[in-house]
Amino acid sequence: MNNRNKKTQCVCCVYMNDGKKKDQILWKAQNVPQLLTAADIFVKEVNVRQTTVEITLTYRGTQASNVWFGIGFGSQQMIDTYGIVYQPVSGTLESKFEEHKFGNHTTGTTLPTSFLYRNVVVSGSATTVTVVRPVTISGDNRYYSFAFNQSRATQVQIPVIFARGTTQALQSHGTTTRGSGSITLQYIGMKTCFFCLSYVPIF
Repeated sequence: MNNRNKKTQCVCCVYMNDGKKKDQILWKAQNVPQLLTAADIFVKEVNVRQTTVEITLTYRGTQASNVWFGIGFGSQQMIDTYGIVYQPVSGTLESKFEEHKFGNHTTGTTLPTSFLYRNVVVSGSATTVTVVRPVTISGDNRYYSFAFNQSRATQVQIPVIFARGTTQALQSHGTTTRGSGSITLQYIGMKTCFFCLSYVPIF
């Protein structure tokens, strides 16, 4: 991403450097970073905006570095669950990220990518990945929908599954490096920006 399109954030809004306003965060993950112990994965951010969702994970690599890892949303079982997988294989940045509709203990169907943004930062044995995708994928229920109704509840629990492998490319994760849990999202509401005192880079 060049400097002209670099994204910045002020106190309550997100802007492009050309002054165009970007969606504000409506729902934000609480109690993060949250460690998914069995897979050695930190959930660092889940930010749901009006039209996009930003997900950031860090695999610590304390037991095995340079291996695939991933997370699934909407279920605590693998079958029929939407998942995001990072694979440190050679090739383009785009080829390292996949979206799946998992099967019964299988990789299931590889979905057409919905990602609008991808980023990878490797520091020692740790790998941090960030993806941005639309909140919903119109007409395709294979993708998890992050569209929540704050009039019903201002806090939602998302069941998740997670795993890491022993290889670079996606393969079986075995029984000791996977698990399930939940992520709590809090509705933080719409805010009105009149001006910003300072900007900081995001993504």
